[in-house]
Amino acid sequence: MSNNKDKLWYLAHPYSGDRLANFRKANQVAANLIERGYILFSPISMSHPIQAYMKDELEELWYTYDLLIAEKCDGLILANGWLGSYGCRLEYSYFTEQDKPILFYERFKE
Repeated sequence: MSNNKDKLWYLAHPYSGDRLANFRKANQVAANLIERGYILFSPISMSHPIQAYMKDELEELWYTYDLLIAEKCDGLILANGWLGSYGCRLEYSYFTEQDKPILFYERFKE
């Protein structure tokens, strides 16, 4: 890819555990990337506020939903701690299988 900033990136960030804290961290990472010029989709930024209004925990629904959106994305950015996250590992596998570029947020210079 000649210019990472003219593509649509999918941000994978851990969510389990302290979901509110991870929601805030995901938004902070997303904001940092957007300020750097990246165009991205942050599934936690979108799904966390919606899930708060749903009566059931629909984890499988979100995996399906996110992977449908991932199809439209040009590459993946993995946030710190991704190896400890089942969802991030699924997203990593998907992007690897699709032979799409993968960036690691921990390697970005702050």
